[in-house]
This record gives sequence, structure tokens and C-alpha cells, in this order.
Amino acid sequence: MNLNGLYVILFLCFPFISCGQGIAPPPAPSKQAQDSISVVDTLPKKVRNLARFEGEIKKMEEGDRVDPKPQQAVLFVGSSSIRFWKTLTEDMAPMPVINRGFGGAVTAEVNYYFHRIVSLHKPRILVLYVGENDLFNPDVSIDSVALDFNAFRDSVSLHLPNTRCFFVSVKPSPARWGFQEKFTQANARFKAICEAEPQWEYIDVVPAMLNGEGNPKPEIFKSDKLHLNAAGYLLWKNKIKQRIQKEWKELQVGK
Repeated sequence: MNLNGLYVILFLCFPFISCGQGIAPPPAPSKQAQDSISVVDTLPKKVRNLARFEGEIKKMEEGDRVDPKPQQAVLFVGSSSIRFWKTLTEDMAPMPVINRGFGGAVTAEVNYYFHRIVSLHKPRILVLYVGENDLFNPDVSIDSVALDFNAFRDSVSLHLPNTRCFFVSVKPSPARWGFQEKFTQANARFKAICEAEPQWEYIDVVPAMLNGEGNPKPEIFKSDKLHLNAAGYLLWKNKIKQRIQKEWKELQVGK
């Protein structure tokens, strides 16, 4: 048999051989890719202005220069439900607290300012409230918001690996009750993501905010029927503080 005939036989019997080198197997999907395996659509094609709240962020930074915030504190970050929590410092005492709620932020905007309002403070505990403003847009899918949340988790894992993190469920409200089914489905996704991550825990505020008929309690909202009033924040305090204070005490013991 001549040499050319031998090549033909080798090719037919061992098609994976090419120039003496096997074809490398495909790389394993990244952790984020695995989390996002069910994604079927993406964000709207319209370009978003993620820097629209730059003025608010600069005011925070100016305030920090005048009154530096402590590191290793409890950091609350997210949208206006955090921003309007004016009694947060008193409600969470004696734990030291930093409020970094801004505008009507969507998740991607929190990601955009991550280093300026989150990692900068090196929090011991982080409480995140996002998703409501994303999901209120009918063009934004649960999958796309989950991707943005995954991006935030990746940033925390990389830059704040020792920070204990809590995700507060998307709240129900009379003003956005028409989106509640979408909120409920998204909360189930967020809960599953948190349960798969030892660094994260999901805090469900929804049941406490509903009355016996399964509707939002009107007495815990401001006149806009969207934002919480003092009674609403007292409810949040009772749901959130108990859990993070237990964690805070355990972390102090472990120092």
C-alpha cells in the first residue's frame, strides 16, 4: 500500500485526527452563562442613558468628602424605595448604615455606578433593592433583568467576596398592580438565583404588604400609591432588620 492510500484509511477511521492534533473540546460555559441559559430575549434595542443620575451620584460623593462614610458598614443600594427611606439610619441602629438609593434606578444603572457607590465603601453587609423599575417597562423581560442582576452579583463576587448580601423582593403596589404577575415571576427567579449563591439571601417582603384579600395594603403607601409611607417603612424595617441584624452580630463575633 502506498502512502496516499494509508492517509485515506486513517482519515476514514479516525476523522478527528488533523495534522497530528485532536480538535480541542469546546470550553465549559462560564458561571454567568449557565445562570443565563434560559435567556430567550434581550433588552430593548434602544440605547439607554445609564448616566442620567450623575448629578445625584456626585452629590453623594461630595457628601462623603465632607462627612466620610465608614467602611465595613451596612450598605443599602437601589432605587427610590431605598432613596426615600429617610429613617433608615435610625431604623437600623445600632448598625452603621449607608443609604445609596438614587433616582428611579434600574439594575443596569446600579451596575454602572458600582465602584462609586458600592465597592468604594467595602460594606460588611449589602442590601439590594432593584428590578421594579426595570420590570415596569413592558418592553423589558424578566430574562434581561436577571442578566443585569447576574452582572451585579459577578461584580460583588469579584470585588467584595466577603460581603454578605441580601436581595429584597420586588414590592407590590396599587399603582403597579397590573404588573404584579410579572413581578411575581421575577421574584421567583431572583429567589432561585439567591438560593444558589451562598453569598446571597432573598428577603420576601411581599406577603406582609398584602391584605387578607391578597391586594396591596393601601395604608402603607403615599398618595402616589407607589412609594412607601412611614407605616410602609416600619413594615420593611421589621422584615429586613431582624434578618440582617442576626447576620451583623454573627459577623462581629467572627472578627
